[in-house]
Amino acid sequence: MDPIAGLGRGTDSEQARMTCAKPSLRNREGFFVCRGKGRVMAARERFAILGPGKAGTAVGHLLRKAGHEITAVAGRRLEAARIAVSYTGGTATTDFALAARGADCVLITTSDDAIETVCTAVSAAGGFRAGSKVVHTSGVGGLDILETASRRGARVGCIHPIQTFADVESAIAKIPGSTFGVTADEDILSWADGIVGDLGGRPFH
Repeated sequence: MDPIAGLGRGTDSEQARMTCAKPSLRNREGFFVCRGKGRVMAARERFAILGPGKAGTAVGHLLRKAGHEITAVAGRRLEAARIAVSYTGGTATTDFALAARGADCVLITTSDDAIETVCTAVSAAGGFRAGSKVVHTSGVGGLDILETASRRGARVGCIHPIQTFADVESAIAKIPGSTFGVTADEDILSWADGIVGDLGGRPFH
């Protein structure tokens, strides 16, 4: 069974029930969401992190803490990916496309000027599939820099913490409570808000 169909598109799966305090809440786009402590949370999914920097490592750590699985962290240097994995779990690799293929959701957390290049390269290598989600965390780029993923049938978005970080530890501490700028394809906008909720953030459109 497609893991996205089982968790992301509103099938009342046992995995979703285990993750959600109040399962069977389905938003208008058909995605499972859970409500707990006054916020919306996304159902458990598998994430790949492309770019083991401060933001990517911290976001991966917080998503794992919220109950999501980080399947892989990819970086240009294997050692940097291994350091990130010590926070996030998953497999460290230098193969960005391989990391993306093993996940339902791909977070591109490279430097701003590398996002489009990475997206294009991963798309060309078959790293994105129809129905997967591809999200970047840049505050200066729109959804157009993920166009090659869209052409592959992925749904795309951006969740950007309006915050600066000195290091991974400060990012882990400061992301919860931060405001996130959120833009996304309409059919995953509520899902993106839920991911921000899982990070302890507040979505702003």
